[in-house]
Amino acid sequence: MGGVTEGTGTVLEHLPDRTVPEWRLGKLTSVITHSVTAEGDGARFTRTVDLRFPPAMRLASPVIRPMVRKANTQFIADLKHILESS
Repeated sequence: MGGVTEGTGTVLEHLPDRTVPEWRLGKLTSVITHSVTAEGDGARFTRTVDLRFPPAMRLASPVIRPMVRKANTQFIADLKHILESS
């Protein structure tokens, strides 16, 4: 996976330590939870992606899930780099 993917997002929940947006890309929906918790002198950022496949796409889920996992890992690494270099 790479490049830019465009979809539609809606914030389902926003609290001081957690934001839960829902993204739609065609018929695929994902709920992404971003949470921040204090840890020592810093903070821990956690991003969880819950993919919701429509019935017609369920057969493709074994291919799509690893791609999303890889993109999620890269997102976290990029965010860490940005935050630590500023």
